[in-house]
Formats: sequence, structure tokens, C-alpha cells
Amino acid sequence: MRVIKYKEAIPNMECQCGCTQTVKPGNKFIQGHNVRINNPSKRIDVRKKISKANKGRKLSKEFKRKCSERMKGKESFFKYKKHSEETKCKMSEFKKGKYMGPNSPNWRGGCNLYWHSKAWDLFSQDKCEVCGMTNEEHLERKGVRLSMHCDGKRYKNLERIFWTTTCEYGCHQKLDALN
Repeated sequence: MRVIKYKEAIPNMECQCGCTQTVKPGNKFIQGHNVRINNPSKRIDVRKKISKANKGRKLSKEFKRKCSERMKGKESFFKYKKHSEETKCKMSEFKKGKYMGPNSPNWRGGCNLYWHSKAWDLFSQDKCEVCGMTNEEHLERKGVRLSMHCDGKRYKNLERIFWTTTCEYGCHQKLDALN
């Protein structure tokens, strides 16, 4: 005669919270899922309704101030953690090309390093067109390469006549003062 174990006698059941996961024999819920039934705000359908009601809601300045006061002195939850190399690569791939030109958070309606770097790639010279300082001298003295100056603030107009290769601080500022 074969002895039937207790676990074999009870058929597999789904969790009563509605998540469709299989529970251990003899249980009605997966551990922690009974809260979803007993507390309405934890139920999936109720959470969706709450989320929909809060969309577009503006928080008052008083509420924001209270939240700020409550968080002061507390450490960030991510303080001693680090992203894995795989995660860093994924974040990098996601951001590539998305924050350039007008999509950049630093965009100021035309004057942006995006246009200056494009102009540098197209029209850059080996020396300042105003004083004659070479790019190597400028790197040695100032620590940065020569820059591109746009005449008339027509940044999007990538024609050679609007762009001048200049020293980053001296000649560029003089030309800016003239415009």
C-alpha cells in the first residue's frame, strides 16, 4: 500500500489575490499577497484608479516644503551602491543622440555648443584668424583648443562666411562685443 503524502494530496492552487502564481500546498496566498485583498489600496485595480486620478496633479508649495523638510538629513537610498558595467552601457546606449541640439536640456534657443562643435568640424583653422595664435600655443597657454565665433548670432547657418576661428577668451570676447 502506497502512502500518500500531504503535499501530493492537495492540488496546486493559484494565489487568491489574483496574481495567477501557484501557491504552496495548504496555503491560499503567496506570502505577503493577502495584504492585497485586505487592504484595498494594495489591490491592482484600485492602484490603477489611484494612478489615473493623480495624473497631471499639481503639488502645492506647502506640500513640497514639508516633503523637503522630512527628507533633510536622510541619506540617499543609492548612496553606497554602484551601477554595474552592464547597466552603465545600457544607460549610455539609451542616451546617445537624444540630448543633442534642440533636444538638449541646456538648449537656449540657438546658442549652443552643438552648433559651435559642428562649425569646428566643418571650418576650423590651425590658427586664430584675428591674432594668429596657433591651436598648439592656445592649448599650451589656456588648456583648451581654439573656438568658433559666429557673426550675427546665426548659429544654425553653417556657412563659412558666418564662422571665424578665434582664441577662446581674448579674440572671441572682442568679437562678441562688436556684435
